[in-house]
Amino acid sequence: MRLFWRNGYHTTSTRMLEKEMGINLFSIYSSFQNKDGVFLASVKCYKDLIRKQLLIPLAKKPKTITTLKGFFYDFLNFTKEQKTYKGCLLINTANELGTDMTESIAKEISSFAEEIREHISSILCETNTKTEAELTRQTNYIFVALQGVSLTAKALDKAQIDDYIEMTFLGI
Repeated sequence: MRLFWRNGYHTTSTRMLEKEMGINLFSIYSSFQNKDGVFLASVKCYKDLIRKQLLIPLAKKPKTITTLKGFFYDFLNFTKEQKTYKGCLLINTANELGTDMTESIAKEISSFAEEIREHISSILCETNTKTEAELTRQTNYIFVALQGVSLTAKALDKAQIDDYIEMTFLGI
C-alpha cells in the first residue's frame, strides 16, 4: 500500500512490489493474479486504515462544522510522511489513471468516495436547515474541497493549506 501511495500506480513495478513485500513474483501472481490484484488489496488496506483512524472517530464526535473542518486537518495529518503530504492514495490514483483505470479499481474508488460523502452529509444535515438539494450541493462542495486539499497539499505551504481549509468553511 505504501509503495503505491508513495510512487503512484504506474511507477510501482512488480519488481518493486516483489522487493517491498519480500516475496517472489510467482508468489505475487499466485496470490493476487496481477498488479491490479495487489493494488486492490492495497486499497482495501488503505480504506480500513482511514476507517479506523479517521471515519470511526469522526462519527463519534459532535456533528458540527468545526468537527468537519477538523476532519480536513486530521486527513492531512493522515497523509503526511515525515514533513511531506502524500495526498490520498485513491484521489492520487484516480488522477493518475483517469479513464484508463480498470472497472474494479474505479468501483473501489467510487464506493469509498460515496462512504466519505455520507459522513460529510450526515454532519451537514445536523448543522443546517437547508433543503435537500442545498445539502446535496454543500456535500458535493465539501467533498470536492477535500479532494482539492489532498492534491494541492503536496505543493503548497502550510499557510496556504490552512487558508484553503478556512475559506472552504467560511460560508458553511
